[in-house]
Amino acid sequence: MISAFQDKEGGRWLPDGTWSPEGIQSPNSTLDSNVTAGGAHSSVNELPRIAVFVSGGGTNLQALIDAAEAGSGDSVTEGKRVIERNRVTERNHRLNALIVLVMADRPGCYALDRAANHGIRGEMIDRKAGSPEEREQKILALLEEVEADVIVLAGFLGILGAGIIEKYRDRIVNVHPSLIPKYCGKGFYGHHVHEAVLAACDTETGVTVHLVDEGVDTGRILMQRKVPVLPGDTPESLYARLQPVEHQTLVEAVAALIAEKFGRSEA
Repeated sequence: MISAFQDKEGGRWLPDGTWSPEGIQSPNSTLDSNVTAGGAHSSVNELPRIAVFVSGGGTNLQALIDAAEAGSGDSVTEGKRVIERNRVTERNHRLNALIVLVMADRPGCYALDRAANHGIRGEMIDRKAGSPEEREQKILALLEEVEADVIVLAGFLGILGAGIIEKYRDRIVNVHPSLIPKYCGKGFYGHHVHEAVLAACDTETGVTVHLVDEGVDTGRILMQRKVPVLPGDTPESLYARLQPVEHQTLVEAVAALIAEKFGRSEA
C-alpha cells in the first residue's frame, strides 16, 4: 500500500486548502455533508471527488491531474497542496473536480509514482491476490473511505465486480482505444487493438469514452474521436498518434459527466 501523505486523524482536507476535523466545517468553506441516495455529494459548493483506477504508467491519469490543476489555478489534489502552475491552460482541458485516490491493480505501476508526485493518495489492490469477492470488498471500502463520487478507469485492465458497478451506476467512466463497437470486448486492449485495426486495413481508428456496465466495453458512449490510419503505420505509430487524442477526449468526457451529474462545468 502506498500513501502519498499522512492524514491528520479524524479530519480531511477541504478544496479551499484548509484542514477541517471530521464533521466540522472550515470557517472559510460553505461545504455541507449532504449526500444523495446514490452516494454523490449534493452540495453545489463541494468539488466532486474522483477515484482513478490504473494498471500501468498512468499517462491518462496525468492528463486528468493536469486538467484538475488547471481548473483550480494550481493543484486540486487531496492531502498536501502542491503548488504547480498550470501545464495545461486550454479551456477544454480543465476539470472542476478533486482527485482523491489512485488505485492500481498490480505492483510496480508508475501511475502510483505520478499520484505521489502530486500529493494524491495511492493504493494497490493486487488483482491476483485473494478472491474476486474479497478484492471487491476492499475496493468498495476504499471508495467509501475517500467518499468517491466518480470512478475513472484510465488504462485499467481489471474487471469491476457487480457490487461496484451497481453502487456507482452511471458514474464509472472507461476510455478505450478504438471506435466502439469495433475492436472492443474481451482481449481487445492496448497493442491488440492497433494490430487489429492495421490487419483490417482500416483507414481510421479512434478513441471512445463510455460508461461502464456489466458487460465489457458495452456501456453508453459519452464521446468518440477519430484518428486517421496512415500508409506505413505500425501499432507503435498508431498508438503515438492516438494517445494525445485519448488524453483530451477522456478529460472532456469526464468534465461533461461531472457537469451533467453535479452541475459543475469547465473552469
